Amino acid sequence: MPKIFITEPEGYSSGALAILRSVGKITKSLSEAEILVVKLGLDIDRGLIDRTPRLRVIASSTTGL
Repeated sequence: MPKIFITEPEGYSSGALAILRSVGKITKSLSEAEILVVKLGLDIDRGLIDRTPRLRVIASSTTGL
């Protein structure tokens, strides 16, 4: 099961978190993340990508999640 890092976990509904948990395991370790869930205000730069060597997916939750 992939590990999911949520950059701004505050404000997610329990339903949204349940959906994310159905896809993978939520982690608090950025270096373990395979999926990064971000909001629009976060700049994703080379430094962030370098700190996530296992990263495979960057997803934005701006579609109403």
